[in-house]
Amino acid sequence: MVYHQNKHRGGGKAHTNRTVFRLEEANLYYTAVTATCPVIFSNKEREAVIAESQEWNESEQLLSQIREYLGIDLEGGTELDNVERAVEGNRQFRMEMLRQAEVDEREICWRNWPYKDDEDVKMTACLLRSNF
Repeated sequence: MVYHQNKHRGGGKAHTNRTVFRLEEANLYYTAVTATCPVIFSNKEREAVIAESQEWNESEQLLSQIREYLGIDLEGGTELDNVERAVEGNRQFRMEMLRQAEVDEREICWRNWPYKDDEDVKMTACLLRSNF
């Protein structure tokens, strides 16, 4: 950090450096606020991003409701006396998600389920083909 020093004590260079820094900083903020953004999106791109963000928000809201119902935190942790109930409820929610998924989406749904054991990434062939 450069401290302001009095010119009469030989601190002119530090004062000048600090002043230049502050002027450059002010110019940067001014440019950021007043300049035209060089990135342009079409209406179609904007609509796609809005739709995708709405889907993400809906998914996050659903997962939040599932966590609340199961009594788990963001990482899937819970109190010791709730483990069995949470594990069983989690299994039921995961299977329901698979039941509602299109056949070609089931594998990715299984792998992306947020509350699973680390080794629980491969779905069995019978679950993939099942009509539930």
